Amino acid sequence: MKVHFSQKLGTRLFIYPVLILLGMFAAGVVAFYYSSPLYFLRDFYKQYLAHLSSEKKLSVDTWFEYHRRHIENISKNQVIRDNLVVLGSAPAASGKPDRKIISRVSKEVQMQTSRLLEDMAFSSNSRMLALLSKDGRIISSSQKDLAGEDWSDRPLIKDMAAASKPGTIIGFYNNGNTGSGIVFLTPILDSGDNMTAIVYSVVDINKLASLLKIENNLYRTEKVELIDRDGNLILTKNGIPGKNLRYNLPKDNKENSVRLRDSLFFYVLNLDYAPFRLIATVEEPEVARPFAMLIILFASFAGLLLFLMIVQSAYLAPRLITRPLSRLAHAAKAAAAGDLNADLGKDYTGEILQMKAAFEAVIEEMKAREDALKAIVKSGTQELNPVFYDSISPALKVPLSSIIAGAEAIAGNGSALPEADRKILYDLIGSAKGLASLLDDLLDLSRLEDGTFAVASEEFNACELLQEVERYTRDLIGPREIELIVDCHDAFISKPVFSDRLRLKQILIKLADNAVESTDAGTVTILVSAALRNGIEYIELSVADTGCGFEREALERLFEDYSSSPASPGLILSKRLAEALGGGIEVESEAGKGSVFTVAIPIKAMIY
Repeated sequence: MKVHFSQKLGTRLFIYPVLILLGMFAAGVVAFYYSSPLYFLRDFYKQYLAHLSSEKKLSVDTWFEYHRRHIENISKNQVIRDNLVVLGSAPAASGKPDRKIISRVSKEVQMQTSRLLEDMAFSSNSRMLALLSKDGRIISSSQKDLAGEDWSDRPLIKDMAAASKPGTIIGFYNNGNTGSGIVFLTPILDSGDNMTAIVYSVVDINKLASLLKIENNLYRTEKVELIDRDGNLILTKNGIPGKNLRYNLPKDNKENSVRLRDSLFFYVLNLDYAPFRLIATVEEPEVARPFAMLIILFASFAGLLLFLMIVQSAYLAPRLITRPLSRLAHAAKAAAAGDLNADLGKDYTGEILQMKAAFEAVIEEMKAREDALKAIVKSGTQELNPVFYDSISPALKVPLSSIIAGAEAIAGNGSALPEADRKILYDLIGSAKGLASLLDDLLDLSRLEDGTFAVASEEFNACELLQEVERYTRDLIGPREIELIVDCHDAFISKPVFSDRLRLKQILIKLADNAVESTDAGTVTILVSAALRNGIEYIELSVADTGCGFEREALERLFEDYSSSPASPGLILSKRLAEALGGGIEVESEAGKGSVFTVAIPIKAMIY
C-alpha cells in the first residue's frame, strides 16, 4: 500500500523525535530516582503561600476586628455606665440615703447588669463578659459566681492598669473557670478620659480555629497557624495545641518573603487587629522533589528540542517543505499581481505535487482568459460581462479550492511543521484565497454595471454586525503587530438599521482587508456612528489605518476603473455597493501616515 507524503513527513519529523524524547524522559526519571538531587528554589512558592496567607489574614483580622468593636461598644453602653455609678465603680451622688435602700437598689442593678452581660455574651458568642474595677475586682459578670473575685494579679489586667494611653488589649487565655479563649479588655472612660472600669471578654476560639482550615489544599503538609510575636504556637485548625511548641523563626522578623528553616518553607504575616502573627508552612521534601524532577525533564526536553530544530532547519525542512512551498507561494503572489509566467521548478512530491498541478491548472485557465479581458479593455468599454465572469469563476475556483485544501491539510500536521514552513503555507493559502476573492469582486462589479445585482432591505443591529467584522479582522491580522480598535455608538445598541445587511458587511470587510494589507505595524480602527444630513438620519462606518496611505494624485484615481493604479476591485466594489444602498464613500489619506474610509448610508436605506 502506498504511504502518503504527509505520513512520511509525520514519521520523520514527529514520531522519531517523540520516541527519542520518551527515552530521554525515562532515563531522566531513573537517574533522578537513584541520585535524588535537591534543588530548592525557595521563592518559587512565594506566590502560592503569600496568597494563602493573605486570604487567611483577611478572615482572621475580620474576626478580631468584629470582637474588638463589640467590646468597645459595650464600654460605651449608657446602661452599663449608669449601673457602674450605683455599683460603686464611679463616684456616687452626694447625700446619705438609707443603707437598706442602697443595698436593695445595688442588688437589683447587679442582677440587671448580670442579665445584660449574659445577653451580650450570647449575641457575640462570647464565653464570658465581665465588668472589673480599675484595680482588678470583678463588679459584675455573665457568670454570677465570679462576682467579687480579685483578678488584679492577671498579666493583661496589669498591662491595662499600667498603660499610659488606655486602649483595647487582646491576649490569649488558657486557664481558670472560664476555660480557654481569646481575651479582649477595653477601658470605660469618664468625660476626662480617665479609666473608671474595665470590660473583660473571653471569646471561644472554635470559630477562629475553623478559619485556619484550608480547603482544596495544594500540598498535603501545608497549614496556616496562629503564633505570638516570639514564634510560640497559639492556635491551629484543630484548636489549642496539646503542648507548648515554638517555631524557630529568624530574629529579623521580615515579611513578604518565603524562607526555608528546619525543613519548612514558611511565610509570616502580622495581623492588623491583634498582637499575633499568621504563619503558612509546607514541608520541604514534599515540594522539592517534584520540582527537581521537573527541572531535569525540562532540561532534557529543551536540549533535545534544540538539537532537532538545528537538524530540521539545516536539512529536512528546506529539502522537503521550505523550497517547494516558497516557490509555490512566490508564484501565487506573482499571479495575484498579474505575472502568470513564474517558474515553479521540479522538486515536488506527494500532496505538494498535487498542489502544484492544481496551481498550474489555475495559471493555464487565467492565461486562456487573459486575451479576452485585454480585448474588453481595448474595446474602450468600462462594462464587465457578468455572463463572462460566471463562466470564469467555476473554472478558476475549483483548482483554487484544491490548492487551499491541500495547503490546509499539510498545515494540519501540527508540530510536524516548523514555524517558517507554516508561515509559507499560510502565505500560500492567503494568496489563493485572495485570488478567489478577486474573482468574486469582479463578478459582483460586472453584475452592478449590468444592472443584474440585487440588493435587499432588512432590519438588523449595527453593533452585532460590527462584532462579526471585528472577529473577521482579528483573524485577518493574526500575529502581525497591528492593534485593532472597534467601537459602536451607543445609539445603535437598541436602534435598528434598515438596509442590506449582507452588502454592508461586505463593504466593511473589503475596507478592513485594505486597511490590514496597507499596514505593516500600527493601528486599524473601525467605528460606527450616527449622522444627520439634510434632515435624513445616516449611519457612518469608518475604517482608519496608520499604513502607507495614498498620494494626493492617487486619490483621484482610487475608485476609477480597476485596471488603473492604485484602484482595486475591492475598493471600486465598496463604492458601487455604498451607492446601491443609497449612500456613498469618502476617503482621506496622507502618504506615509494612513487613510480613513467613511461609508455613509441612510439608516432607512433608499435601495435603487
